[in-house]
Amino acid sequence: MSGVTQRAVTLGKSLWIVGTLTAVTGCAALFRGDPVPPEPPRPALSKQLPGEQADAEQGGVVRNDAGEIIDYQPLAQARSVLEQARASAAVAEYGSEALETAESRLQAAESAWQSAGAAPSDELLRRAKHEAYLARRWAQIALAQAGRERGLGELGAAKQTLEAREAADARWLGSYLVPEAYGALDFATGTARLTPGSQQVVARLADFLQDHDRYGLRISGHTDSAPPSTQNLDAFLQENPDLSEADLSEEDAAALYNLAMSKRRAGAVKAQLVEAGIESARLDVFAFGQAQPRASNDTAAGRRKNRRVEVLVVRAEEARQQAGRETVEGLGLK
Repeated sequence: MSGVTQRAVTLGKSLWIVGTLTAVTGCAALFRGDPVPPEPPRPALSKQLPGEQADAEQGGVVRNDAGEIIDYQPLAQARSVLEQARASAAVAEYGSEALETAESRLQAAESAWQSAGAAPSDELLRRAKHEAYLARRWAQIALAQAGRERGLGELGAAKQTLEAREAADARWLGSYLVPEAYGALDFATGTARLTPGSQQVVARLADFLQDHDRYGLRISGHTDSAPPSTQNLDAFLQENPDLSEADLSEEDAAALYNLAMSKRRAGAVKAQLVEAGIESARLDVFAFGQAQPRASNDTAAGRRKNRRVEVLVVRAEEARQQAGRETVEGLGLK
């Protein structure tokens, strides 16, 4: 086989392989589940004639009604962005280097523009336009850097605030300020009047709420199971005629008296806090009477433990949701 014939055969095989691969590739595209669409044709780049290029450069020249040159649009745009960057305190802190570069480029653009005079050449306009573009871009970089750093700073501050709140919640939420942290609240025997020593405890509670506006307090009143004096019980029943007519046993009447007393004592603490300037909705009153003893009522020491007011820290939103709801509502007690 001659060399010419061999080259012809080789060329024919190559064309067959190319044609086969093309056909297979086309068919494969049809059978793919998510065929990739072909890239759209790119528009042909138009060549700018010298006259058109000159018109483009001269088009940025700003003239007054008399036809006098007063400014150059690329320069005006660069000045505007630089003014914005100069006025930003964040740029001064985080983007000063980029702003210095922008200032330098703007000076170069202004110099080229000043050299142009009343009849600027296309070469000087191109130089001024290029330097103005660089000045504008560097000013934008300065603004972007400042925005990024400021955002990171705000994010860091928000994270610290959140961590501080979580730490405060871990320390305070669900804790008993009374009696554990600030001591006990005591009342004159048979009354809801706080003793002078207990006023200091109430003052500390008010200070806590003023320092922690995210929290509220749940004030719970409790008593022992000892019956009141006959005089106090009679006065209580006279204040609540519906109970007098209910034919209650002495034990039930005493339990209701204790329930009412626990409400009054918890309410007295709330009233003192409101008087100190605390929002009423942040303070919940719960009255349990003798229903939740902490110790046996068979001993004097146990009864002292049971006669108590407890103050629990809760979220302010939770307190507002419970505001006004008391366990003695609906019993007809005053």
